[in-house]
Amino acid sequence: MAFERVEPVQQAEGSGTGGQSEARPPSRPHSHRSASPSPPRRSKRDGTDDEEDVDDTYGTGDGQEGEEAEKRPFFFPPLWLSRRTACVVELKKAGIRSVADVGCGAGTLLSILTLPAYHKDDFPSLYPPAPWESQPSSPAPFDSPAQPPQTKQEKLAVLRSIPRVPPNENELHLRRLIGIDIDRAECELAAKVVKAPTEPSGSSQRWEDLFVEIYEGGVEVHNDALLNVEAIVLTEVIEHLTPAALARLPNLLFSVYSPRLIVITTPNHAFNPYFVPSPPSPSRRRPRHPTTGNDDEESHLHPDPSGRTNRVFRDPTHLFEWTPEEFRAWCEDALAAHSSEDEYDLRFTGIGSLASYYSKTETGEVQFRPPSLDKHPALASYPTSLAPPETPREFFATQIAVFTKRFSGEPERSPRSARPVPLPFLTPSSASPATTSPSSATIPLSPAGSTRPLLGSRQSSALPIPHKLVYSTTHRAHPASSSPASSAELLSSLSRIFLHKRHGDTLSLSDLWRDSELRELCGGEVGRMVDALVEDDEEGEWEVSRLGEGETKGKDALGVRWRAYEERLGEVCAEEERERQELVDEQEQDEEGKQLELSEDEGRASEEPETQESGWAGRSGWGASQGNGGPEGGAVAQDWRSAQEAAQAQPKGSGWADDEW
Repeated sequence: MAFERVEPVQQAEGSGTGGQSEARPPSRPHSHRSASPSPPRRSKRDGTDDEEDVDDTYGTGDGQEGEEAEKRPFFFPPLWLSRRTACVVELKKAGIRSVADVGCGAGTLLSILTLPAYHKDDFPSLYPPAPWESQPSSPAPFDSPAQPPQTKQEKLAVLRSIPRVPPNENELHLRRLIGIDIDRAECELAAKVVKAPTEPSGSSQRWEDLFVEIYEGGVEVHNDALLNVEAIVLTEVIEHLTPAALARLPNLLFSVYSPRLIVITTPNHAFNPYFVPSPPSPSRRRPRHPTTGNDDEESHLHPDPSGRTNRVFRDPTHLFEWTPEEFRAWCEDALAAHSSEDEYDLRFTGIGSLASYYSKTETGEVQFRPPSLDKHPALASYPTSLAPPETPREFFATQIAVFTKRFSGEPERSPRSARPVPLPFLTPSSASPATTSPSSATIPLSPAGSTRPLLGSRQSSALPIPHKLVYSTTHRAHPASSSPASSAELLSSLSRIFLHKRHGDTLSLSDLWRDSELRELCGGEVGRMVDALVEDDEEGEWEVSRLGEGETKGKDALGVRWRAYEERLGEVCAEEERERQELVDEQEQDEEGKQLELSEDEGRASEEPETQESGWAGRSGWGASQGNGGPEGGAVAQDWRSAQEAAQAQPKGSGWADDEW
């Protein structure tokens, strides 16, 4: 077997800060396992678990604010996130498609692994030149008016020049995911985390089915479901195992399951003295540990519960903690006893380096003597306690062992091509969704029947109990993944994107892929769009080019140019101008109509007084009508007319002088 020392995982450098983040995933599965009753689980309004990840809060601040808080060392990003990130990076490097998270707890890592891939394939694919192809000459610049359309060979030459992204930045194309934990309550929490969304859309579009299972059982108990997985991950698990369970685990991992990849993380006990205890705060009450109730200065200082050593551990449920030498020895012995010679390559790395821990302090230098060495008498004579490590960037709070199988009995898989080709994800002998899950694709949670394990219990009793399936579900792929559009539709969609963005005649492949409609038309395969540009551009409207020099890779490095962009944009702008002018004309006509109606209303208003006077004059006989004045009113009107007639018949000369009085 080969042993190798590697550089730390850069993406996972750093670790836990003192404060709790609003978006923090569920706590580690064993963060609250103790002999005493655990406090009730606190939940935020958004439903996320707010319980502390005990290992990550060791030595964190006590709520101090201002300059004093900035001078204190801390990890960023937090250890719990860095551990999960490091595991995902290793899975990506190996191109893993099925994973078992042994000791999954509440499903923090599972929640990351269930995220869908952004695309179904990797870009760029390998376009090897044909033996008869000669190296094409450099094409004329895009802005040359005399430039003829690119030929297929020229486009292929550009595609071959696009550098690939590092393997750890590729998408993780998982088809199967398994979680195992001894705690039934944790399994039920994990089941909620891996539940398939009801209406996936946008960035949550999934292009391949993902089958998920959650089992209740000890990590050292055999489970047939793990016989065909490609990777097994144990993050912060082994330090909770009893000696008997720890002795049975290597045989399962290396002899029975024998996956392509095994990733194990565990605390580095030698790092413990470097954690800075929190001083008392006169202005604020010192925070208490959520499980033990101790104040922050004394928390994470737990004597070995077994009594075998005088070591002080980070967590009350740890049954042991190893120095780097002890961890390396256990890994080497496990391989020597339970795997064939040179079957696995073993390398060690870690996250949360000592240099990163102190980089946020005022001086940025590692404090020496270790500030908490007096609280760790077992490490008083340890080399890093007598002198600071020579390479602080390689001295980690969490140590990681990566076992990679040298030969798995099948040809090495190349990166997933950007050209659509069938790939065998699971063989008929594998535990596929079709053979292990019911037609409904979802098995509901069964009633919780187990109790919380006792101190350090992450394994079964003396008689191993078979695992119980707690939950099963299938994350279905988008329907478009099985029915992609034609090349003509894809090129038409590209035209739409160019005209919508209006950022010029050249866009990167990444810019184009951000369009959700285009992703659906491609069925999630970047290769279909590339094929349409290379193979099916009959009119020669599309060209490809290399963007950037050395720095850009993958989709960011491929430029796509639409030769007809300026012409089509001019047509679209002219059409938009016509539509705008028509809209303006319609608005003007509407305004003229309103003005005409207003003028007519004003004219009618000016005639209104005369009309009213003549109306009242003509209404003098209105009271004589039977319908208005009634019978009495009609009689009065008749008497009034008779009197008028009599007055008119009287001689004109009659007056007061003629009166007999």
